[in-house]
Amino acid sequence: MNVRLAALLVLVCVARAAAHPWHDTYAEVELNCETHALEVAMRIDALELESAVSAWAGRRVTLDDMDDAEPFIAGYLAETVAAADAEGNRAELRWAGIEDELREVWVYFELSFETPPHEIDLVSTALLERNPYQTTTVSFRSRVWSGVVLLTGDEPLAALPGEKPEL
Repeated sequence: MNVRLAALLVLVCVARAAAHPWHDTYAEVELNCETHALEVAMRIDALELESAVSAWAGRRVTLDDMDDAEPFIAGYLAETVAAADAEGNRAELRWAGIEDELREVWVYFELSFETPPHEIDLVSTALLERNPYQTTTVSFRSRVWSGVVLLTGDEPLAALPGEKPEL
Protein backbone atom coordinates (compact mmCIF):
# COMPACT_ATOMS: atom_id res chain seq x y z
CA MET A 1 0.00 0.00 0.00
CA ASN A 2 2.84 2.44 0.77
CA VAL A 3 4.36 1.76 -2.65
CA ARG A 4 1.09 2.72 -4.38
CA LEU A 5 0.81 5.89 -2.32
CA ALA A 6 4.42 6.84 -3.10
CA ALA A 7 3.87 6.18 -6.82
CA LEU A 8 0.71 8.31 -6.81
CA LEU A 9 2.54 11.12 -5.04
CA VAL A 10 5.35 11.02 -7.60
CA LEU A 11 2.83 11.14 -10.48
CA VAL A 12 1.03 14.13 -8.97
CA CYS A 13 4.30 16.00 -8.46
CA VAL A 14 5.46 15.30 -12.02
CA ALA A 15 2.12 16.42 -13.45
CA ARG A 16 2.18 19.66 -11.45
CA ALA A 17 5.77 20.38 -12.50
CA ALA A 18 4.91 19.81 -16.16
CA ALA A 19 1.94 22.19 -15.91
CA HIS A 20 3.92 24.97 -14.23
CA PRO A 21 5.46 27.59 -16.53
CA TRP A 22 9.24 27.96 -16.24
CA HIS A 23 9.18 31.77 -16.37
CA ASP A 24 11.95 31.78 -18.93
CA THR A 25 11.82 33.32 -22.37
CA TYR A 26 14.44 32.61 -25.00
CA ALA A 27 15.39 35.00 -27.79
CA GLU A 28 17.68 34.64 -30.77
CA VAL A 29 18.84 38.06 -31.89
CA GLU A 30 21.00 38.75 -34.93
CA LEU A 31 22.22 42.15 -36.09
CA ASN A 32 21.72 42.51 -39.85
CA CYS A 33 24.39 45.03 -40.82
CA GLU A 34 22.84 45.66 -44.23
CA THR A 35 19.42 46.70 -42.90
CA HIS A 36 20.63 48.03 -39.51
CA ALA A 37 18.04 45.85 -37.80
CA LEU A 38 18.03 43.37 -34.97
CA GLU A 39 16.23 40.28 -36.27
CA VAL A 40 14.48 38.67 -33.31
CA ALA A 41 12.95 35.23 -32.83
CA MET A 42 11.53 34.89 -29.31
CA ARG A 43 10.10 31.77 -27.67
CA ILE A 44 7.47 32.53 -25.00
CA ASP A 45 5.21 30.33 -22.88
CA ALA A 46 1.80 30.47 -24.60
CA LEU A 47 -0.36 30.76 -21.46
CA GLU A 48 1.89 33.41 -19.93
CA LEU A 49 1.78 35.41 -23.16
CA GLU A 50 -2.01 35.14 -23.43
CA SER A 51 -2.42 36.33 -19.83
CA ALA A 52 0.04 39.21 -20.16
CA VAL A 53 -1.40 40.43 -23.47
CA SER A 54 -4.96 40.12 -22.16
CA ALA A 55 -4.09 42.24 -19.11
CA TRP A 56 -2.28 44.77 -21.32
CA ALA A 57 -5.19 44.94 -23.81
CA GLY A 58 -7.84 45.15 -21.10
CA ARG A 59 -9.76 42.27 -22.66
CA ARG A 60 -9.40 38.55 -23.29
CA VAL A 61 -6.90 37.78 -26.07
CA THR A 62 -6.56 34.15 -27.06
CA LEU A 63 -4.10 32.42 -29.34
CA ASP A 64 -7.02 30.37 -30.69
CA ASP A 65 -7.96 33.44 -32.77
CA MET A 66 -4.56 34.42 -34.14
CA ASP A 67 -5.92 37.05 -36.54
CA ASP A 68 -7.34 38.91 -33.55
CA ALA A 69 -4.39 38.20 -31.23
CA GLU A 70 -1.45 39.21 -33.46
CA PRO A 71 -1.94 43.01 -33.36
CA PHE A 72 -2.27 42.88 -29.57
CA ILE A 73 0.83 40.71 -29.20
CA ALA A 74 2.80 43.06 -31.47
CA GLY A 75 1.62 46.07 -29.45
CA TYR A 76 2.50 44.43 -26.14
CA LEU A 77 5.98 43.50 -27.37
CA ALA A 78 6.53 47.01 -28.79
CA GLU A 79 6.06 48.29 -25.23
CA THR A 80 8.07 45.61 -23.44
CA VAL A 81 10.99 44.85 -25.79
CA ALA A 82 13.14 47.69 -27.04
CA ALA A 83 16.55 48.60 -28.37
CA ALA A 84 18.32 51.95 -28.55
CA ASP A 85 21.64 53.08 -29.96
CA ALA A 86 24.35 54.94 -28.03
CA GLU A 87 22.70 58.28 -28.82
CA GLY A 88 19.38 57.09 -27.37
CA ASN A 89 17.62 56.64 -30.71
CA ARG A 90 15.05 53.92 -30.20
CA ALA A 91 14.64 51.19 -32.81
CA GLU A 92 11.23 50.70 -34.42
CA LEU A 93 9.56 47.32 -33.91
CA ARG A 94 8.45 45.77 -37.20
CA TRP A 95 6.23 42.74 -36.72
CA ALA A 96 7.01 39.68 -38.86
CA GLY A 97 4.76 36.93 -37.50
CA ILE A 98 4.06 34.23 -34.97
CA GLU A 99 4.13 30.41 -34.77
CA ASP A 100 1.94 28.66 -32.22
CA GLU A 101 3.47 25.42 -30.97
CA LEU A 102 0.77 24.62 -28.39
CA ARG A 103 2.63 25.19 -25.10
CA GLU A 104 4.86 27.93 -26.43
CA VAL A 105 4.89 30.41 -29.26
CA TRP A 106 7.65 31.84 -31.39
CA VAL A 107 7.24 35.52 -32.25
CA TYR A 108 9.27 37.14 -35.00
CA PHE A 109 10.02 40.83 -35.38
CA GLU A 110 12.75 43.31 -36.22
CA LEU A 111 14.01 46.22 -34.19
CA SER A 112 15.08 48.61 -36.96
CA PHE A 113 17.48 51.52 -36.64
CA GLU A 114 17.65 54.41 -39.12
CA THR A 115 21.46 54.46 -39.03
CA PRO A 116 24.03 51.79 -38.18
CA PRO A 117 24.11 51.32 -34.40
CA HIS A 118 27.64 51.17 -33.00
CA GLU A 119 26.40 50.21 -29.55
CA ILE A 120 23.02 48.76 -28.63
CA ASP A 121 21.06 48.76 -25.39
CA LEU A 122 18.59 45.86 -25.49
CA VAL A 123 15.78 45.83 -22.93
CA SER A 124 13.08 43.27 -22.21
CA THR A 125 10.46 43.66 -19.50
CA ALA A 126 8.11 41.19 -21.21
CA LEU A 127 6.11 39.16 -18.67
CA LEU A 128 7.79 40.86 -15.69
CA GLU A 129 4.43 42.34 -14.69
CA ARG A 130 3.22 38.75 -14.21
CA ASN A 131 6.34 37.39 -12.55
CA PRO A 132 9.24 39.47 -11.23
CA TYR A 133 11.49 36.40 -11.53
CA GLN A 134 10.93 36.14 -15.28
CA THR A 135 14.17 35.78 -17.26
CA THR A 136 14.96 36.24 -20.91
CA THR A 137 17.98 34.41 -22.25
CA VAL A 138 19.27 36.22 -25.33
CA SER A 139 21.57 34.55 -27.84
CA PHE A 140 23.10 37.46 -29.78
CA ARG A 141 25.09 37.42 -33.03
CA SER A 142 26.72 40.15 -35.06
CA ARG A 143 29.84 40.53 -37.18
CA VAL A 144 31.77 41.72 -34.13
CA TRP A 145 30.50 39.62 -31.27
CA SER A 146 28.37 36.63 -30.41
CA GLY A 147 27.36 35.48 -26.99
CA VAL A 148 24.56 34.98 -24.52
CA VAL A 149 23.15 37.52 -22.07
CA LEU A 150 20.51 37.08 -19.39
CA LEU A 151 17.85 39.75 -18.85
CA THR A 152 16.03 39.68 -15.51
CA GLY A 153 13.72 41.84 -13.44
CA ASP A 154 16.78 43.20 -11.63
CA GLU A 155 18.79 43.65 -14.86
CA PRO A 156 16.39 44.02 -17.82
CA LEU A 157 19.00 45.82 -19.95
CA ALA A 158 22.09 44.52 -21.74
CA ALA A 159 24.67 46.60 -23.60
CA LEU A 160 25.65 44.90 -26.85
CA PRO A 161 28.20 45.84 -29.50
CA GLY A 162 26.71 47.07 -32.75
CA GLU A 163 28.23 47.54 -36.17
CA LYS A 164 31.91 48.27 -36.37
CA PRO A 165 32.47 51.83 -37.65
CA GLU A 166 34.05 52.01 -41.09
CA LEU A 167 37.65 53.28 -40.90
